[in-house]
Amino acid sequence: PCIFDFDGKLTGPLNHLRTILPPDQLSEIGYVNIGMDTTDPSNPIPRPIDQRYSYFQTELNLALQSRLPDGSRQYQTFIYDSVTSMTIVMQAHIIRTVERKTQRSEAEFCQADWGTFLILWRKLVPTLRSAGRNTIFIMHERAEKDELNGILKLFPNLPGQFQNEFGALVDNIWRFSTQTIGQTSNSYRDWE
Repeated sequence: PCIFDFDGKLTGPLNHLRTILPPDQLSEIGYVNIGMDTTDPSNPIPRPIDQRYSYFQTELNLALQSRLPDGSRQYQTFIYDSVTSMTIVMQAHIIRTVERKTQRSEAEFCQADWGTFLILWRKLVPTLRSAGRNTIFIMHERAEKDELNGILKLFPNLPGQFQNEFGALVDNIWRFSTQTIGQTSNSYRDWE
């Protein structure tokens, strides 16, 4: 798989995998840390948030075109972690682009930017799907309790009405959660 890490929280798990996986299996994992500039691996520095989406686009195009020596596709699966962080990066990209075009001085996402935001998503997901690759979006959720009937409702942790529209862009939505096993320093989290 090729993993695009938007929130930088996969570095630790990947370092753990490096200690337990054989080199041939480890070499099959592509990892792109969108939030950090690792040009100098001994001194990674945070990449400015408004430059992360452009970097992501460049790395995604390279990964989509990447081939093995036999000519087959190098990556069949693309993983994006997390969509919640990815939306923040997209919003920063839009703000930067709009500021350049209009000289708008406020540096925050406003109502007029929502159309551009949705267009970015509506272009990105079909592009990924038309490439014929498995696409996995990882996102956080938030809970809301319905005041009338007391039912707990779960929503993707996405901004505004996009939380209701994201499901229309994908084929399946699966919910995973973890549970802590043990209560010592050796505890670990397991999928439920």
